[in-house]
Amino acid sequence: MLKLIKRSQAVMPYLFAFSLIIATGLLLMELPPSEGGFPHADKIIHTLLFLLLSGTGILAFPKQATLIFVCLAIYAATTELLQHMLTVTRHASLLDWVADIIGILLCLFAMRFYKQHDS
Repeated sequence: MLKLIKRSQAVMPYLFAFSLIIATGLLLMELPPSEGGFPHADKIIHTLLFLLLSGTGILAFPKQATLIFVCLAIYAATTELLQHMLTVTRHASLLDWVADIIGILLCLFAMRFYKQHDS
């Protein structure tokens, strides 16, 4: 069992890197005009995406939590600016960035809750 855990831990940095590549592709992908759906659905998607990125980052580098959170906040702002500069159908949005930060903070709170109740 210990070998399995060590192997899983060894894979996590690669999973985090892969997640960042996929997230970047999704965030910079051209989108057709939205029809229907509910207002601000993209904010939920941004929040969940950054919750997952934060989670994989923490699992990959558990001793670097603060650095992961800061880097992901910068990454979120950068992808918003790149959406504005590189795409035609997307634009930079402060609210999208706020949703990204909320996803990061949710991971931070979940991590702290887990640590407090793990004992």
